[in-house]
Amino acid sequence: MVYTVAMLLLVIGCSKPSGQETQSSFISPVIRYAKGFEVNDKGSELAVTVTSPDGYVQHYTLRNKSNVKTLQTERNVIEVPLTNVVCLASTHVALINSLQQTDKIIGLEDRKSVYNADIIESIEAGKIHEVGNYDELNLELLINIHPDVVFQSVSGMPTSNAAQLENLSLHAVGIPAHYETHPLGRLEWIKFFALFFDKQAYADSLFDQIEQSYNATMQLVHEPAHRPTVVAGYFSKGVWVAPGGKSYFAQLLKDAGADYVWKDDSTSGNLKLSYEELVDKGINADYFINIQMVYKDREQVLSDIAEAKSFKSVLANNFYMNNATTNAHGKNNYWEQGFTEPHVVLKDLVKILHPVLLPEYTPVYFTDQRPK
Repeated sequence: MVYTVAMLLLVIGCSKPSGQETQSSFISPVIRYAKGFEVNDKGSELAVTVTSPDGYVQHYTLRNKSNVKTLQTERNVIEVPLTNVVCLASTHVALINSLQQTDKIIGLEDRKSVYNADIIESIEAGKIHEVGNYDELNLELLINIHPDVVFQSVSGMPTSNAAQLENLSLHAVGIPAHYETHPLGRLEWIKFFALFFDKQAYADSLFDQIEQSYNATMQLVHEPAHRPTVVAGYFSKGVWVAPGGKSYFAQLLKDAGADYVWKDDSTSGNLKLSYEELVDKGINADYFINIQMVYKDREQVLSDIAEAKSFKSVLANNFYMNNATTNAHGKNNYWEQGFTEPHVVLKDLVKILHPVLLPEYTPVYFTDQRPK
């Protein structure tokens, strides 16, 4: 059974949809995991609604450029396919990159905000502009380059900035993909982005392949004889920030055959716990997985948590961090391309927790934090 599934993983991993696929008409996507957007076919156009758990709601009408021209007064009408865009979050860059549409990106926050080496090279060559962050957007530059759309994170963009962009006749499209509680739900936003680039068939094909790979890996640990206990998160300003029991990372741990110590919690985002709560749950956990945005090494993490040196996981060298792919600016690719590769992240975790199931596999995003 393990051999059969492993062969399936190999076949799936080696096949990719053709980058040459295009289409001339809209296809309303089938959404199986994502909760933050829905698409309704209106014949010659698509009605798109984006929502988030914190009450954000935005409606768009997408019209094919070849069919009808949009009046300037129709603010929520966007003509597609897009030819140039600005991305204010690296996850959006990763999703567009997965669609092989990175040549359409003409602006992003700055070179330190992205891991993709080709994007950084394009910035240095002057092909992609640095437009600033959410609090200090270079509006004059945005007017000059005039992108078709500015993709922005719902939680990052102040309402005033979004309104400013609209007043400048710039479409600001909010993306709450990070709220999704299933790893495949996060990836499924590739179908949302595909609507803007006439790449729906390609996105469907790519998603289906990754979903198959994810499920095949999950089957490797179906009803394991032992589910090792895991404590996860990171320490920040006196608070332990842990994935909630209903979060995407808790789902990853479950699918990887782990017994997450906060699995019974009902939070879909992050938990903020006291130092004492961490020690209480963490001291006897089999594995310690540190996931964080800012790069730190083993010594830095352990210096923040004095008792961690006596954790069962640390003593057994079962201490891992998501810092395997970090560039010179400290940008961590786990939070960029990893967003679009849940099947790879899942294999990493299975390798960590059940190494005999993937004997030849080397983790892509996680490193073993053994003493130097």
